[in-house]
Amino acid sequence: MANKIFYEMLSELSKYTVRASDMLRRTFYEFNYDDMRFIMMEIHEIENEADAINHNLQKALEKQYIIPMRREDIALLGQTTDAVVDSIEDVIRSFYMYDIKKTIPQVEGFIDIIENSCKEIFNIMSNMKNPKSFKSLEKSIELIRSYEDQADGLYIRANKELFDLNNPDELIKWEELIFRLEKCCDTCKNVADTVNNIFLRYN
Repeated sequence: MANKIFYEMLSELSKYTVRASDMLRRTFYEFNYDDMRFIMMEIHEIENEADAINHNLQKALEKQYIIPMRREDIALLGQTTDAVVDSIEDVIRSFYMYDIKKTIPQVEGFIDIIENSCKEIFNIMSNMKNPKSFKSLEKSIELIRSYEDQADGLYIRANKELFDLNNPDELIKWEELIFRLEKCCDTCKNVADTVNNIFLRYN
């Protein structure tokens, strides 16, 4: 039973990546600058709740003697998963910080990649306790890695297309925001890489 709590906390934490990615999608596709203050409050609440779960996870590691894997591995899983929520919050805040008044189509692909990656992160964390689900987890890891590869290509194309904006101020704003979106995709891949490294160690 002591082992079970860590898997449950990681699964619960991963739900917040899905919630945050859903908020990112709604921010982009239902974009209204006047709502940004309220959106930032909501994403900050999601981020705070995720932080609290990760904090409780780290505290539980200090107290429990019986754990399902190395303490540092569980700690890293919590940290990398929490970092995804932080990264998504950073992107959403950028819409407000850079005074974005309307969205551009070059961002759409990143939104899909982040959302799909977070769904796979949730699948991984929800099924880690079941050894029979190893093949499913392997597939999720490979999917997240392939999404990040797509993001790398999308980053190059999107930056090239930004010059069509013919507005230096808008170009600078979107160049920075697209950079943050691409980094968010990298953060998702960090979770997949962490899980894969743990699997290699134990299998």
